[in-house]
Amino acid sequence: MRKIAFTIFLLTPLLNAAAQQEYFTTPQQENIFVCDGMWFRQTSDSTVEVRKNAFEGLTVQNPLVIPETAMDTAGETYTVTRIGDRAFFNKNIADITLPYTLQEIGADAFEMNTSLHSITFPTELRRIEEYAFGGCRLAGIVELPDSLVYIDPSAFYNNRVRNAAGYLQNSITGYTIANSPRFRTIEGILYTIDSTKLVMAPGALSDTFYVPQSVRRLGENSLSDCNVTHVVLNDGLREIARNVFPEVDSIEIPASVSRIEGNIFSVHFQLTVITVDSTSLHYKTVGNLLLSHEGDTLVMGFGEWPGTKELPEGIRVIGISAFYPMGIRTLDSLGLPNSLVEIRDEAFRQCYLKIAFPPNLRKVGTRVLDYAYNVRHLTLPNSLTDIADYAFANSFIETIRFGDSLRVIPRGVMYNTPVSRVYIGSSVEHIMPEAFNAGGWGRLALPFRINDDYMPATLRTIGRDAFRDCNIARVKFHRNPDTVGEYAFNRTQRVWFADTVPPVVFDSSFMAGCDIYLPCHGTAAFTTAPGWGPTFNYLESPCPPTAIDDASPDAPFSVTAVGGLLMVERTKPLEVGIYDLLGRRLLQAPASTSTLHFRAPASGLYIVKAAGATRKALLTK
Repeated sequence: MRKIAFTIFLLTPLLNAAAQQEYFTTPQQENIFVCDGMWFRQTSDSTVEVRKNAFEGLTVQNPLVIPETAMDTAGETYTVTRIGDRAFFNKNIADITLPYTLQEIGADAFEMNTSLHSITFPTELRRIEEYAFGGCRLAGIVELPDSLVYIDPSAFYNNRVRNAAGYLQNSITGYTIANSPRFRTIEGILYTIDSTKLVMAPGALSDTFYVPQSVRRLGENSLSDCNVTHVVLNDGLREIARNVFPEVDSIEIPASVSRIEGNIFSVHFQLTVITVDSTSLHYKTVGNLLLSHEGDTLVMGFGEWPGTKELPEGIRVIGISAFYPMGIRTLDSLGLPNSLVEIRDEAFRQCYLKIAFPPNLRKVGTRVLDYAYNVRHLTLPNSLTDIADYAFANSFIETIRFGDSLRVIPRGVMYNTPVSRVYIGSSVEHIMPEAFNAGGWGRLALPFRINDDYMPATLRTIGRDAFRDCNIARVKFHRNPDTVGEYAFNRTQRVWFADTVPPVVFDSSFMAGCDIYLPCHGTAAFTTAPGWGPTFNYLESPCPPTAIDDASPDAPFSVTAVGGLLMVERTKPLEVGIYDLLGRRLLQAPASTSTLHFRAPASGLYIVKAAGATRKALLTK
């Protein structure tokens, strides 16, 4: 990676040193190589991981034997300690041998290998991430290694085999772990060693499940893959994480529960009744809403909904995944109350409803409109100044208007959306990396416009990939930004810069193939600046006339300066130009004998020119 020989002072309050470098520069070149018929990526001086899409361009190995070490093209040998995310996704591998050196299995690493029926884990394995073996065909008891320190409850999600009738049914009947200092299993269910947290239950668990009295916390997704139709919570339970339960007929929340972290269902497309113990001091239900006891936080909606619904005033917070995954296909629109100040992560994920943000909203979490199909135009209120990274990513928003109080457009805020018209508020100083990266939508080449072409004058920095693959016809700057990252405008056709000071850039690919419009004398400054050079198509504006020459006492006009106003009296039809001391023309009046009145923008010396003669006038305000 190229070394950066300057300091970006403006970003210091917002970004640490490492983040500043990542914000603008090209990512560091990675050591990626093929060994034993699969791709590896170096992760430290001595270790590698099996890389994402390990067989890219190579032959799929079945059976699969992952080696303990891998040698790169330079002859260096590394220990294989991790299988990367999606390394062997959907490869139909039936037999897998894992190395004893393995410590981590990444997210989706073996997902959808539907021929995989059994797995033996190495004794040093420490982590198994989400959906690592999701959608496989593991059956019976899964034996986990004692070395395990973390397992995502969705690691074995949706493992199913066909029964005698030909239907798929959950096939993992239980988990076992022998001498772990962190976990234990009871009747095939995984708990923490003290039995106070239910971590993961097997998919084959069915009928009614009674949560043991020792359990104080139900972990995220802990029961979501089960076949249970009814769950009875114990009266000592304190915490319920998000996405805990599958589709069940009803849930009664005991008074002991003091913390619910979000939508408690992973599947919820039919009528489910939620009730809360009447003695609870923490939660209550009102209609089809699960609320905090005070009524200011909406935890989730449940049950069947009408075509249009208004949330009651007094709700200040909409919780995590509050309306996902709800079966509210019949709900056309949802009115949000003026009291609302915060919308948390994924609140309206995959909803079909229409919403508008209320005027007092201050904070929005990540992916709040993830695949929310009917929200196409969104106006953000001026009160909204805290927007999470990827807040509206993967949405279907076509037009978005940011408020005038926002200083930072967050990372990936509109990533992978069909947005084609963006209004950036008048106070924005920084556009973070990937903010409007078109992602998969870039292939559609949708026309893209920003603020009717003009960037705000406050803008200082634009991160890498900020408008990557956006089909922008033109961009105009009121003032040049200080820094522009790699691929920020890679498909922009024309850019107008306001002055001759070029932004700092790290790679010429930031604006590849673009026409660059510059003011007078700008070409020389840009072609000699690092990262710019002569390869761009520079189009320089003609220099305006300077008008600074000797004053002519016999000029056929007179000039009077009174109270910030210049009055030019002409004795014959004359064109009149008014300039400042830098030679910039402020006014060009057509030929006339009438008195010209010019309101000066500031105190100072002005030059009036007509018929080859000039006069100077000092204005004081």
